[in-house]
Amino acid sequence: MVSYYNNVDKQGYKRSYQREIREEEFPRFFPKFISNRIINHYMKSEIKKARQQIKASIPDVDDTLMKNEPAMRRKLVKQLKYFQDFLKDPSQKHLLRDSDVPTAADFSVYAQVVRLVAGGTSDSEVYAALPELRQDSSLNRLWQWYDNMKENNQVQFLGKEPPKDLLIN
Repeated sequence: MVSYYNNVDKQGYKRSYQREIREEEFPRFFPKFISNRIINHYMKSEIKKARQQIKASIPDVDDTLMKNEPAMRRKLVKQLKYFQDFLKDPSQKHLLRDSDVPTAADFSVYAQVVRLVAGGTSDSEVYAALPELRQDSSLNRLWQWYDNMKENNQVQFLGKEPPKDLLIN
């Protein structure tokens, strides 16, 4: 769903990838409409590839459904509620009930939520594709979990490199 809202959904794409690329690659004085056209031209193949990957990885999604953003949003909310259901009570800080520390499941879901609605990690703000979803009160417990993850687990995005001993020479 992250790929759908960052690549295929026009509003999400404009809010996230297009804006991020424009601000990183073009001078501020450069006309926005020209830079957007250039970005769109170069992103065509990536968007096409994303559409194919979405159809291959999400059951029951086809080109027709991808044109129906409200239906795709319902699928997204259903997926987020699935993750939220792991959070049984307000004192639970991680998706796996008996865990005192975040697990791979926490970081995996956190990475998706950041890109969709929250807009960043502890050290890197990114443009969210669907920030208004944060207002969905049916996901309040998930937002509490997200806030805890962001505040208490410093997720470093910038300046990270794998350990030298793991690199292939």
